[in-house]
Amino acid sequence: MSEIPKFHVVNVIVRDKERPDEILLLRRAPAESMAGTWGLPGGGVEPGEDLVDAVRRELLEETALLAVGDISNIGVTYGRIYNGSQGPVELVLHFFTTEVEGQPVNVEPEAHDILEYFTIGSLPEPLMPFVVEALEIVMPKQRMMAS
Repeated sequence: MSEIPKFHVVNVIVRDKERPDEILLLRRAPAESMAGTWGLPGGGVEPGEDLVDAVRRELLEETALLAVGDISNIGVTYGRIYNGSQGPVELVLHFFTTEVEGQPVNVEPEAHDILEYFTIGSLPEPLMPFVVEALEIVMPKQRMMAS
């Protein structure tokens, strides 16, 4: 039995210095898979690409934002199988958090129809499942840092 190839994806919890209690979410455009669901900025890691470089690239490609703070790796999940055009792959989801300055720009309107900041208490629905996973990872760490 052959091993299912792994596909690495970075997902970024974006924090703005001017909006410290909010995170940036992007809604998938109508023509995209999972249309209408809200997700984090991010995407596939290119072959040979460093994860932090992938975070910087994806932020720039999707939102025109530059990370101004540390890019912190907050966790990783395995085991989600996705049936893509090349056959099944195991998604390896890497979660990061970083601060940015400036206003996001919808650089890829064909992929996302809305970019918006939300407080944790007023997140839109439906959320992509991994957004909830990312927030469950980062929120306890933030509570501990605030104590």
